[in-house]
Amino acid sequence: MDFNFPNDFLNRMSECLGNETEAFLRSFDRSLKKALRINPLKINEDRFKELTDIELLDKVPWCPDGFYIDGNSHPGKSVLHDAGAFYVQEPSAMAVAELLMPERGDIMLDLCAAPGGKTTHIAGKMKDAGFLVSNEINFGRAKILSKNVERMGIGNCIVTSNTPEELCNAFGCFFDKILIDAPCSGEGMFRTKEVAISQWSLDNIGYCVKRAKEILRCAIPMLKPGGIMVYSTCTFEVCENEEMINYILSEFPEMERCDEAPEYIKRNLSPGIYQDAGTYRVWPHRQDGEGHFLAKLKKRGEYNRSPFNSYKCKKNKLLDDFFEDCGITLPDGRLIAGKDEPALTPFDTGGMSLRVLRNGVKLGTIKKDRFEPDHALALYLSPGDIKKVFDMADPYAFLAGDSIPCDKDVKGWGIAAFEGLSLGWGKATGGVVKNHYPRGLRRNR
Repeated sequence: MDFNFPNDFLNRMSECLGNETEAFLRSFDRSLKKALRINPLKINEDRFKELTDIELLDKVPWCPDGFYIDGNSHPGKSVLHDAGAFYVQEPSAMAVAELLMPERGDIMLDLCAAPGGKTTHIAGKMKDAGFLVSNEINFGRAKILSKNVERMGIGNCIVTSNTPEELCNAFGCFFDKILIDAPCSGEGMFRTKEVAISQWSLDNIGYCVKRAKEILRCAIPMLKPGGIMVYSTCTFEVCENEEMINYILSEFPEMERCDEAPEYIKRNLSPGIYQDAGTYRVWPHRQDGEGHFLAKLKKRGEYNRSPFNSYKCKKNKLLDDFFEDCGITLPDGRLIAGKDEPALTPFDTGGMSLRVLRNGVKLGTIKKDRFEPDHALALYLSPGDIKKVFDMADPYAFLAGDSIPCDKDVKGWGIAAFEGLSLGWGKATGGVVKNHYPRGLRRNR
């Protein structure tokens, strides 16, 4: 690809990089680095390597679950993709959740979350414990985010589509950790999205700076004293990166730099332009990834890691009968919300003015005198969580929507599975397993 960079961009990079500018510009002629991240909620590294037909190359050095893959490969065609065993993600972006260091039981917010790479990474580290709000203001992009949360089998997350102001009004000072992957001028995507160059302008950079400051003014009040915030962008612009951190420290005296990070982050990423503690860069001429900036901050004050709410599920006979028949035991501390389309949620949003797209795990739909389970529940469960499992010798037949023969004595709902990974629901009757894989997800064989 021929890159016709704006002169203003070239001048700004020369001021920033000095004698490294030529090496930086030459890096745009190298092949793109493609990567995937294994989903620990579904599979471990050894098992993934046994099952995958995707050629894994070197590990991404700043992400223990990340692997570079051949740039000509098509991982989305793998059955493991449909099963949520991995997420294709630009390698630089994998550093962000690692710097945030999510833990079991955290109460977290991913404020600008679509399409879901960082949310699904965070959730994998939370191990289905605690509570994650994944927000995207653009409703169309929020729907894509929601689908990725579903595919990866995440149960402790609600997906919202609200402004930062609306979230701040709803939650107040609530979160242990907040990620702001801020809207930016996107210079780090020049190689991956050709339109990013044509859309680049000094005016757009100014708009991004203004918008980021508006987001921060809402986000920081939502962070508990002692809480952690990671701010990231995919641009090289100093005014959107290091200068934005200086703005935070100037305007919000309750915030301070935080140098706590995994050793593999400190060892493999470049420091920020000013060498300030807690700021990191990914440069395409230094690391195998596109442009990224990361900074870690902490809110001053005594940290109170309050225990998360625990709920008792309300009884519903149709649901109880279904779970008993299938041998499903729901996790403790979750709430069943909703009447006709109940969901297993980690948080009661009742009374809050939120636009919720995914309220935890949609369990299914109650239709008159029966309960029909939802695809989201199948992906949340593992085959070990249910009595009836239909092992698929040819998983692609199931993904295409084919019915599967079975023993005539087998009846009722079960999980269609491939090598211990849930694919979707099937219902056995009369020697046939009727395929309930969603029509919108089915693929040609």
